[in-house]
Amino acid sequence: MCENPRTLALSRRAAPPRTQIDLLTKGRFVLPLLCVAFLAHGVVSLKAEETAAPSGNLSFEQIENFRIERKYAEIIDALQPEDLTSKAGDLGRDVDQLYALRAQAYQALKQGGPAEADYKRALEVSSDDGRSSLYWFSLAENYWMNLNDPTSALLAYQKTVDLCFERKYTTGWLPFQAAINAAAILCAEGKYEEARAQMEPYDASMERTDPVWRIKLLRASAEAYKGQGQEDEANIRFKKAQDLEENSASTPKP
Repeated sequence: MCENPRTLALSRRAAPPRTQIDLLTKGRFVLPLLCVAFLAHGVVSLKAEETAAPSGNLSFEQIENFRIERKYAEIIDALQPEDLTSKAGDLGRDVDQLYALRAQAYQALKQGGPAEADYKRALEVSSDDGRSSLYWFSLAENYWMNLNDPTSALLAYQKTVDLCFERKYTTGWLPFQAAINAAAILCAEGKYEEARAQMEPYDASMERTDPVWRIKLLRASAEAYKGQGQEDEANIRFKKAQDLEENSASTPKP
């Protein structure tokens, strides 16, 4: 049997930087906050910049500071009414970014229903595939962690991977973590062949992948092989992951 998928996925994450959408605006990705802590598993984050706002209203920077201070209720209060179209104009941001920020706040407060609604609103109006792939990932996390809906989470993780591959973004934290989580869910459901297929696209690039992620990918695929009864291949992959981990631990840091 495989490990509990939530424990499996959470145990395989590397230490994240502070924001996500900030990384998109700079044209690159590195491991962000994942989920609600990511959201340490925070969720989607937005870059804080000085933005003028009408008198009597909070600026976008002030609202973003609530996120940094984990004042999630204040974010929800500031991002009203329900339809944020006019608010986006006032704050000088795309409306999908505001829906995503409010969704993050709901998710952090474990209000899965409103978070789901806002992520879906963000996806409906987003014209940026990079941001959309992050929204799909965050929606998947919300399904898995807050709504206890692994079926919907699996579909959202797989959608994340599909969007990343469409953008030729195939070897970064986002497609890696989405695929690992999808495989963990499939493994927990006894769908080992599907879990193995989920991980197969990464076999060819495994040797060129950063050791931290290679370890995670090897273990995820090993679980699928083990579930299929292919103990020899599973053990080979587990051993490679263990060796990489030991070598990484013994390598002096610059």
